[in-house]
Amino acid sequence: MGWRLAAALAIAGVAACYSPKFQEGLPCSPDGHCPDGQTCIEDICLIAGRDAGGGSDGSCSPADHQASSLGRLDASDAADGDQLGGAIAVDGNWMAIGADLDDDRGDDAGAVYLFERTGDSWTERQKITASDGDMQDNFGSAVALDGDLLVVGAPNAGAPSAGAAYVFALVDSTWSEQTRLSDAGGVADDLFGRAVAARGERIGVGAPGAGGGTGAVHMFRGSGAAWDPDGSFLPGDAAESFGAALAMSDDTLAIGTPLDDDAGTASGSVFRLVLNGEDWVSGPKVTASDAGANDQFGTAVALAGTRLVVGAPYRNETGAVYVYEGTGDEVILTRDGEAANDAFGRAVASDGDFLAVGVPGDDEGGTSAGSVSLFALGDSWSEIGSVRDMAPVDFDTFGASVAMDGVQLAVGLPLRDGEPSLGEAGAADAYALVCP
Repeated sequence: MGWRLAAALAIAGVAACYSPKFQEGLPCSPDGHCPDGQTCIEDICLIAGRDAGGGSDGSCSPADHQASSLGRLDASDAADGDQLGGAIAVDGNWMAIGADLDDDRGDDAGAVYLFERTGDSWTERQKITASDGDMQDNFGSAVALDGDLLVVGAPNAGAPSAGAAYVFALVDSTWSEQTRLSDAGGVADDLFGRAVAARGERIGVGAPGAGGGTGAVHMFRGSGAAWDPDGSFLPGDAAESFGAALAMSDDTLAIGTPLDDDAGTASGSVFRLVLNGEDWVSGPKVTASDAGANDQFGTAVALAGTRLVVGAPYRNETGAVYVYEGTGDEVILTRDGEAANDAFGRAVASDGDFLAVGVPGDDEGGTSAGSVSLFALGDSWSEIGSVRDMAPVDFDTFGASVAMDGVQLAVGLPLRDGEPSLGEAGAADAYALVCP
């Protein structure tokens, strides 16, 4: 399996209840502060006398952690059909939540809401749209957040669905648009921006519709408003939907290709790019050991250090998640009581010894009310519980998106109806994984 370098690009410019009581386990503020009665220990806010494990005797294992709700995040100007929570990212004290059907700049032009954590709560600070946003751009379909860098995908911007991605930077506590990224050779239906990833001075943008549906991934390198093309890649075999999902760590880019047909129609695969010095080179192509038609392995991907997590939400009609530690063996995760169309693995996130799996089709609280399954790593991965909406409603799709940073967990439920009578306004929930 090889890679082909494509044409150069151009830059176009555990069910939890809601409680206001602050729980331990969130990251310290950038200046090392914590809520009253807590101390910053190894970058985590804890009651004085505890260690970073969080237990009263310093012995709380990952498997002992529970999800503690930090409340619901709604848009201050929520409107019918905005679908807040279709994409979500969290890093440190900031959370970015996409609402790609927001109508501020025209029908379904899209928007992203920025929430900041201060002490025990998340507060909406800013709503951003593309400076050149237009109807049906779907700005906010994908978001990536890394420190002071935010990348937002708008896969239907430009020539019909050619797509674009927008780079924002945090400047004096305000997120400001820096530039717009696009493919100079892009054509209709490329869907550039359907997936985005960001890490340090590098950005990856997926265009799964490029090449008539084969797909492509475009890399950029830079900072601020200056981002230069850093390679454009096509799969070296007859893959389909290459770039539909992306995840990036310090030296690896995982590329989901859920419609790849290697082991049957839409069995799916994941390609890896590995950074060798200054150059991206092809790593091994990953397929499931038990791959079958219509599994859509690669619908969701996550990287945590050398760990690769892959969602296959339609495997055996219920879904599964595959975990690869470096070059180690494959581990297949499912959950008790799986049912058809649960879509276990539709979204995945992992950090440290924790892993979150979105199950937006879970029917326990109502038809497709959704849930998120939580796993912790000890001698092996074990399910430690699940979270779901306290008052679930049919078609909330809780778990359609998930994000993690340390012990912070963010969950999107884009089809949740808002109050008092806002259909599919969407929302997000915030949690901390804490010791009991």
